Amino acid sequence: MIDTVLLKVASRCNLNCTYCYVYHLGDDGWKDNPKLLSEKSIDDIEKSLFDLYSFQGKSFAIVLHGGEPFLLPKHRLEYLLKKLRHRLPEYTTVSIQTNGLLLTEELITLCYTYNVTISISLDGPQNINDEMRLDHLGRGSFYRIMDSLRLIKNHPFSNQVFTGCLAVINPLSNPKEIYNFFKKLNIPSVNFLMRDGNHDRYPFGKSSFESLEYGKWLESLWNLYFYDPNPIPIAFFDNYVKLLIGGFSSKEGTGTETSGILIIDTNGDITKNDTLKSTKNRADRFEFSWNVSKNNLIELIQSNEFKDYLKLQNPISKECKNCRYLSICGGGMPLYRWSDKNGFDNPSVFCQDHIHIIETISNTLEKYL
Repeated sequence: MIDTVLLKVASRCNLNCTYCYVYHLGDDGWKDNPKLLSEKSIDDIEKSLFDLYSFQGKSFAIVLHGGEPFLLPKHRLEYLLKKLRHRLPEYTTVSIQTNGLLLTEELITLCYTYNVTISISLDGPQNINDEMRLDHLGRGSFYRIMDSLRLIKNHPFSNQVFTGCLAVINPLSNPKEIYNFFKKLNIPSVNFLMRDGNHDRYPFGKSSFESLEYGKWLESLWNLYFYDPNPIPIAFFDNYVKLLIGGFSSKEGTGTETSGILIIDTNGDITKNDTLKSTKNRADRFEFSWNVSKNNLIELIQSNEFKDYLKLQNPISKECKNCRYLSICGGGMPLYRWSDKNGFDNPSVFCQDHIHIIETISNTLEKYL
């Protein structure tokens, strides 16, 4: 079952973030792809996604991604959105993850017209954001992103379109500074991502498998969040709380639910979750070359290769299978388990951090529930 389709509408970006898994962690697949999604590929995608919906009997989330998705010209973006809305159920969620630099009032209105939500990437205040989120001339992006935030917050359709910000964790930053910064922005929500890494290349700021740099950073953020009478919503924590009180995960890499995620590149190629690029070159590719112009998505999801890809989401290491937190942690995302020696047969490189924050949240809930 597919629950998320990520459309790479642009294979290039107007930023050059130093931690980006697409361009800077060893994968070179982007070089072979057209810079932008063509109308022909859009037509093929429309048919493929409608066939997939008809086969599943259930819709899926669609995320427009890149590169930078707003590099796609407005007229072609509208062509894509019109096609998606024409064939798929009205309740199908369509969202855009953007760095915000190209955002205009017209694009916000276009997204409102086709019921598309926008999330903006921002890592924190200027000293944190501009450490990694640079343009191709080495200039920081903070003030341009802030201009875009003001634009979307003041737009008449802001409440319908803008969902908040997405930040990548810098474990060397001050969690209180980060929390207060996002809260003062008066945005709908903020979510946090761990930095990409694995057992052969530790994530930024993490010194060893046992170290807790990310876990302790998240503990401080959790305490600020939980004890704030009027907190800014943070999906990272809300997801763990749901799992700890018996609910289901809404995030890949946690809980025991399997997330069926497919990527469609600008050339129409269908690939696995593209975060796998950070493990080794072309790790996101299926052995068979699937493309929406010549293959049916139903063929793909019924193939043994796709079934093996789904199994990859479930941890296979003995440590994970015997862990009492497996039903909460889920083993983490596959990219974090990788090593050249054992492949994906490892616990997450963030294993100890996950345990630390799960126990922190669990202990807090036990006091009050």
